[in-house]
Amino acid sequence: MQAAVQSLRTAQEVWSALSAADRLAPVRKLRALVSRDGDRVARLIAAEGGKTELEALTQEVLPFLDTCLFLERRAEEILADQPLEFESKLFFAAKKETVITRAPYGVIGILGTWNYAFFLNMTQALFALTAGNAVCLKFSELSPKVAEAAAQLFREAGYPEGLVRVSAGGSEEGKALTAAGCDKYILTGSRAAGQAVLGSLARDLKPAIVELSGSDAYLIFPDTDWKLAVQSLVWAAFQYSGQTCVAPRRVIVLERDRERFLKVFKETVSAASDFVNTQGYLRTPHFAAEEKRKIQVLKDNGAERLWSAGELTGPIDGPAASGDRVPPQLWGGVSHETAGAMDWMSPVLMLFTAPDETAAVRIARTTPLGLGASVWTRSRSRAARVARSLRAGQVWVNDTLFTVALGEAPFGGFGASGFGKTRGAEGLLEMTESRLVSSDFRRSRIRVHLPPYRANSYTIIQSIQKMWFGEGAGTKFKAAADLVRACMPHDPSKKK
Repeated sequence: MQAAVQSLRTAQEVWSALSAADRLAPVRKLRALVSRDGDRVARLIAAEGGKTELEALTQEVLPFLDTCLFLERRAEEILADQPLEFESKLFFAAKKETVITRAPYGVIGILGTWNYAFFLNMTQALFALTAGNAVCLKFSELSPKVAEAAAQLFREAGYPEGLVRVSAGGSEEGKALTAAGCDKYILTGSRAAGQAVLGSLARDLKPAIVELSGSDAYLIFPDTDWKLAVQSLVWAAFQYSGQTCVAPRRVIVLERDRERFLKVFKETVSAASDFVNTQGYLRTPHFAAEEKRKIQVLKDNGAERLWSAGELTGPIDGPAASGDRVPPQLWGGVSHETAGAMDWMSPVLMLFTAPDETAAVRIARTTPLGLGASVWTRSRSRAARVARSLRAGQVWVNDTLFTVALGEAPFGGFGASGFGKTRGAEGLLEMTESRLVSSDFRRSRIRVHLPPYRANSYTIIQSIQKMWFGEGAGTKFKAAADLVRACMPHDPSKKK
């Protein structure tokens, strides 16, 4: 892996010397290729990722194509040099010609995820490449076919030989990649994975973007469209069998609305039974066993199952049998400590009630995780107030999840859900380091701050600072007088 990263550096030096416009040519070709073969790509994603072809098309193929368009439209502008005009009063900063330039890191190591393997991993690689980096992209060992397709697409799109390395591997390959000396890393994974990777990177002071798990809050206030709010909840929480890091997990309603919520919820899941009953088949038996252990924790701590789309199948302890299902379900009576201690990847919802808005926000903030949140209310003032109070990387008002599929929207978490941004202008700039370049070609400049110092230099500077920064006319007037005296010719041979 270290040899592979070193080889990538050679190709990156040539690639980074190209203009942003030149680096966008393969993006356009890539978009054309994926659009042409959209059916084939969607079928591949669905077959390997355990989702429907419709989910693969709408949640991965279309968002990827839209992301390509975003880069084609905006990348040159975002990466362009940005002039900086100093407003400082300090005389040595005046009339400088200053720009902020962007420099690629070099080699970006991507520790990819198995869910949304095409969209998430490919877009991260695309942003890194567009910014001028080389990419070492490790797909999950669960996504070898998507990884193979990705490698072929990069080649056909015209990216230079040796600029992109694509593989699919498990934890041992991930450890090798983190030790291989890439210049920056992107990790999408669990809290445990984040802790392990960051611990390794800290030894070599390598920067990273980490997008970790969530336990997202979904706040429904009385003054909202309850049918739409609950329909959106059921879709967001249960689609792809809940294997979405930013899916809602904790539903929060006011105490007086508890029964109203349960009524609308049960009506909604009944009407959507064809959808609900196909959910709950997790990606691997191991994942199913892990989620069942979390459900057992809920039971052991006195939680009550309020609704379920079926019974658990297969063992809770030990290796789960193939085809095990964790059906969509809703739990009540869960303690805040229990809810905040676990990050879920299954179609499990937990219901909480609060006496008022303030308490609802407090419940939403009880977990160290902060990936996303949804707020449902018709009140603009309440929406703004609650959104500002939540600790989450993205907050949707009267909606949920949709910006995750937009290449132009930055994505990332707060707290234990990670740091840094992928996608959007912020995500593109994350793939670069900023460099300040300041120039001055004037022949004549003030040199009072340079040696040799005058005997009264301190008095002059002190008078100037009081004139610029002091408060009150009296202070400024006295400082001006002191400055005039300090600057007057002084012959020490003459007596006063």
